[in-house]
Amino acid sequence: MKALGTELDFTAQAETTSGALPAIMPRQSEGMGRYWLVGVAAPFQVSRESRVTVGFSYAKGEAAFSSKARGRSRRVRVAVGRGVLTVSYSHTF
Repeated sequence: MKALGTELDFTAQAETTSGALPAIMPRQSEGMGRYWLVGVAAPFQVSRESRVTVGFSYAKGEAAFSSKARGRSRRVRVAVGRGVLTVSYSHTF
């Protein structure tokens, strides 16, 4: 990576959640699930003051359910795998 003038930055996150969901899912009262994310990014120095970073991450929810008060649980449809490509620019002065 040194020949390209960059390095690789790795990210990993895992989470288990359980609790109330009124703000994000108003018709549901509770939610639970396991979520994880892995990612990699490569910063490229454009000039002494600026940098472009290109990254990719993949996030997925597993065993994710929501339920109404005193109701049946149902699988959360949005808890599927998603890939995200990011490009950012920073300039220092």
